[in-house]
Amino acid sequence: MPKKDEQMALFEMPTMSDEMWEGMPEFSHEKIEAEYVIICRFRNWRDVQDFGKKIDQNVTQQTKSIWHPKLIFQDHHSKRYFDEGDLEK
Repeated sequence: MPKKDEQMALFEMPTMSDEMWEGMPEFSHEKIEAEYVIICRFRNWRDVQDFGKKIDQNVTQQTKSIWHPKLIFQDHHSKRYFDEGDLEK
């Protein structure tokens, strides 16, 4: 904490969430990188659509890359974690 006559910088000020996160384990997220990358070139849009059907993936004109086999994203947004004390409220 600063001395009586000193002002804290904006990002040095404690927030209410600091108390909530105190004692929580550190979280690190590993980025998934491809081990191999293959560039495919297609003569026309029909060939792109045919390729998408053969690999059973949705390929649109906005598709820049895909994972094979198809990468299934996990649903983390619907997960909630509660402290035992929160359940009593």
